[in-house]
Amino acid sequence: MRGVPNRFRGNIWFILSGADKLMKQDQENLFKKLKKIKNPKAEELIKKDLDRTLTTHRGYIEKTEQSRLLDVLIAWMNYEKNECGYSQGMNFIAAILLLFLDEEQAFWTLVALMENYNLSEMYKPGFPYLEIATYQWDRLLEKFLPKLYNHFQFLFLTSDIYTSRWFLTMFSTTFSIHTTLKLMDFFFFDGWKFRFQICISLLKSFQKSFLLLPFEDIVSTLLNFDESTVDFPKIFKNAKKIKLSTNDLEKWENEFKEKKKENEIEIEKKNQNQKEKEKERKKENENQNENENEKEKEKENENGKENEIEIEKKNQNQKEKEKERENEIEN
Repeated sequence: MRGVPNRFRGNIWFILSGADKLMKQDQENLFKKLKKIKNPKAEELIKKDLDRTLTTHRGYIEKTEQSRLLDVLIAWMNYEKNECGYSQGMNFIAAILLLFLDEEQAFWTLVALMENYNLSEMYKPGFPYLEIATYQWDRLLEKFLPKLYNHFQFLFLTSDIYTSRWFLTMFSTTFSIHTTLKLMDFFFFDGWKFRFQICISLLKSFQKSFLLLPFEDIVSTLLNFDESTVDFPKIFKNAKKIKLSTNDLEKWENEFKEKKKENEIEIEKKNQNQKEKEKERKKENENQNENENEKEKEKENENGKENEIEIEKKNQNQKEKEKERENEIEN
């Protein structure tokens, strides 16, 4: 499994993705216009990720490629059909494309990946397809490697700890560029299904050691594989032999969506119940305050009446005393 030779790779990616057709349809030199549109917020966001992109590649270490990468990503941000904005991970995909394509070709190939390979769903706010892909991966792990799946469950090692890094960057932060390019080759040919085949084959090769390792060591390996310990020719060869059912993947996708919908309904019910309880508590407090105010008023009225009676008594006593004094004077 040598992958596509470097001299052919860019052209093959460009054609397989359908980017060549998109570029031919462009009559307005769209890329050149889009990269010049001022977008300060987008530029600031993208620039934060430039120094973290392909940090082992000479062009990005010396920063000679960063301006090209910035142009491609700015153009993507300004592209009218962009439904997902910019998100971390896109910088790695675009950077890999620029290793073999010029800026305009890389831009249209990025657009093609987003539109034709459904990659945009991976980067939309909330990462909807990443959630689906992670759920599908859990089911595949449970099906093909049940012992490892149970071990991960026992350790509370959830797949989202590593799948976000794997899937959003096309493994470029996990493997060397050399290996990532081979993975990209197969992705352009076979789409997302091959990603799962590689994951199964890879973890199968590590299953024996993972079953003996603690949480921290497994996570460290999953995020940064030591390629000297990985027989990639064998991994790729075995990956192609793994039979994945499209029906299963679709079933799990629908299952995830249904569960998510049920969870959202349940959360909505809880929120509604909480609001009703708060409303009841508020009403109870208001009633309690009203009762206390009424009692206070009654008490004040009673005190007022008592004061009036006391004052009346004092006045009566005063009158009697005055009358007594008048009688004494007359006598």
